[in-house]
Amino acid sequence: MGGILPSSGLSSSVIDGVIFASDTSFTSAAILSVARGIGAGCNSAVRGYALGGNDNAGSSYATIDGIDFASDAGFTSAASLSVARDSGAGCNSSAQGYSMGGYSSATSLNYDTVDGVIFASDASFTSAAILSVARSGAIGCSSLNVTVQGAPSH
Repeated sequence: MGGILPSSGLSSSVIDGVIFASDTSFTSAAILSVARGIGAGCNSAVRGYALGGNDNAGSSYATIDGIDFASDAGFTSAASLSVARDSGAGCNSSAQGYSMGGYSSATSLNYDTVDGVIFASDASFTSAAILSVARSGAIGCSSLNVTVQGAPSH
């Protein structure tokens, strides 16, 4: 979802994907509400989410939006990140989507914040958990019980 176009340096709002059963690609009719890249990604059973991101023109976003898988329609969540930022690590449990860490263009700071969206209520949350070191550009993954984020710094 989204991204930075290398030919122009502009941000994209296009949502592309892969159909697993046929291993074929598609471009969705849905688009992100704000063209941006380097956001955190996660999913519920029915939706794919883009959390935050940067427009490559100096602005970080707190926006949470994405695609409804069944209808191929875009949506903008009522939830938003607690701090506008990009380069967070994305992951999810079955109930919540997380953005961990990240960098804010507005403050020029890395963050140790862990926040995101509660899937059932479409509400924002900020976790009591924080990263051990404020950082951005890390990779996130999750199991049924644990989510992890690792290394680089912006």
